[in-house]
Amino acid sequence: TETAKSLEILQSVRDPRDTRSSLLGVVHFTCTKAGGRFLRSELLQPPSDEATILIRQEAVKTLLEKPEAMSTLQDILGRIANVDTIITYCVSVPRQGQNVCSIVAQQLESLLSLQSCMKMLPILEKCLSEFQNSRLIKTF
Repeated sequence: TETAKSLEILQSVRDPRDTRSSLLGVVHFTCTKAGGRFLRSELLQPPSDEATILIRQEAVKTLLEKPEAMSTLQDILGRIANVDTIITYCVSVPRQGQNVCSIVAQQLESLLSLQSCMKMLPILEKCLSEFQNSRLIKTF
């Protein structure tokens, strides 16, 4: 939209190819592709109700109060692959003319990646226990 362009939310007005000078470029420190998509979406359509804003502020405060746990959480999330893409590859059906063997190989590779992600869940759960009594866990 014109407002997003004027506010330089996604890209610079001076150089549309320069995303680093935009608001997104300045605050984008997400560890996953899903987190990046969520951030982009929230910048374009931020919440307007006070309750959601206050809950998110409390979640940020909780993270900032426990920098070591936050750093560990970021590391864990960074090691978890893009699950959306993995699942898409797992269920992809070969189109006519596609090499079935390469599709099956890709699916097997995706299943192994999914297995690696699943192995990270107990580690993630343990890390999140650091925030057990906080609004952060209740939010997500």
